[in-house]
Amino acid sequence: MMIQSWFLLQAVGGISVLALISLLIIKVCVRFLGKDEQLRVQGMTDLVIYNGPGMKLLIPFTYRSAQIVKAETLGMTDYVKLKDSMDGSERVERGPKLLFLGAYEKLESKAAGISLSSTDYVTIEDKSSGELRIKRGPGVWFPGPQEVGTKAAGISLSNTEYVLVEDKLSGQKRVEKGPQVWIPEPLEKGTKGSAISLSSTEYVLITDKQTGEKRVEIGPRVWFPSAWETGIKGDGVSLSSTDYVLVEDKLSGKKTIVKGPSVWFPGPQEVGQPGSAISLGERDYIIVEDKLTGTQKMVKGPVVWFPEPYDTPSSVKSAHALQDDEYMKLKDLATGKRWVQKGKALVFLEPSWKLKRLRRRTLVSARPGS
Repeated sequence: MMIQSWFLLQAVGGISVLALISLLIIKVCVRFLGKDEQLRVQGMTDLVIYNGPGMKLLIPFTYRSAQIVKAETLGMTDYVKLKDSMDGSERVERGPKLLFLGAYEKLESKAAGISLSSTDYVTIEDKSSGELRIKRGPGVWFPGPQEVGTKAAGISLSNTEYVLVEDKLSGQKRVEKGPQVWIPEPLEKGTKGSAISLSSTEYVLITDKQTGEKRVEIGPRVWFPSAWETGIKGDGVSLSSTDYVLVEDKLSGKKTIVKGPSVWFPGPQEVGQPGSAISLGERDYIIVEDKLTGTQKMVKGPVVWFPEPYDTPSSVKSAHALQDDEYMKLKDLATGKRWVQKGKALVFLEPSWKLKRLRRRTLVSARPGS
């Protein structure tokens, strides 16, 4: 009986030892992997990977180390950049996915893609080639292995706005008009501007910066410049029926007179000096001198007098009204002639006349019986 008990104890002990050894073998040699886990086994010469879910039996003394790591979970807009440490190659993986790395891959970076609206864009540079390109929205942009991107907003233009576009490589320029959302090409830059709205009495003086040529555009209109043009807005000169403007061409020096009623707009090289005509009554007159020739003339009323380009008028003078019993002595300084003006009359003094004396005549009565 004792012998049987001894054998029974030995059997139980042996089974326990075997069970313990089995547990140790399972713990050391068996790996259970979840669906988001990866087993990385460093063998004697190579690194081997096993992706979950599953079970893997590892034979002792056939590998150096083993490690279970979590896979990368990528959302809808996530991406990662991976680099293979063996051959140096790089790749990008986008979400959504559960990502298992390759045996020799390392996670370089993890980020979110760039979300673009319909008015956004991203400038993309390939670091290996230096090439630039533009990606327009809407959408989500993910970079390639060697790409970096910079997000920006396009320029929104109304129907009276524009953008002056310059190619930074060639220096060429152009104008893009609204309405639109302007998005540049890779080497372009844009400067936003507003067109010049002109009423029927306004104008714009336009200068071409390349050639220096000038021209004038008259309203009503909306003026957009071309690539090399600048514009200065101005008001025309409104002239009534008794107004005028003395116009001078700065290039030639020529002068002209423009009479109303009208709205005067200058030419590209013209300047104008507004003025009003002189209204002369029946007894009024002026002496007008031509500054170009030096000659003088008299202008009598009634008249509305407009000057010629080089005329300079005197102040308004009044004619001498002689009564029946008055007279005046006159002398023409140009000829030396002298004479007497008698009786009722209106005397307008010519430029060369000089009034010597104005007197009242004495009336002598006839004697009786004579």
